[in-house]
Amino acid sequence: MRFIALDYGKKRIGVAYADSTNDVVLPLGIISNLNIRTVISDLSNFIHERAIERIIIGLPLSFKFEETEICSEIRDFGTNLEETTGVGVVFVNEVMSTDLSKKMTGNSGKDDSVAAQIILSDYLLKYHKDLGK
Repeated sequence: MRFIALDYGKKRIGVAYADSTNDVVLPLGIISNLNIRTVISDLSNFIHERAIERIIIGLPLSFKFEETEICSEIRDFGTNLEETTGVGVVFVNEVMSTDLSKKMTGNSGKDDSVAAQIILSDYLLKYHKDLGK
């Protein structure tokens, strides 16, 4: 199964990719989030070219696991992407991905593609665990 993960932000969207047959999650880069129609179109092309079967999108929940202000915008984005591509979207808690991406890259700035990589890695760990049940 092929996956992409998105770390959605108002200015940038981090993208990561994985194929569950080899369990390697790769950060692919960052998409500028200046025009949502262009973003949806570019992601749709990528999703169809790579035969992506599931889209994972991080939700920045609070430490109390409550939705933050941007969560409704992210859910709308995910719904739009799912309707455009026909590929199922799964939302996952990304509460620690920013801090972990800073540690992994060794700098104070967040790397959005590494954050997407962390979101996807966490999802795949849960996904594979659930397959064994």
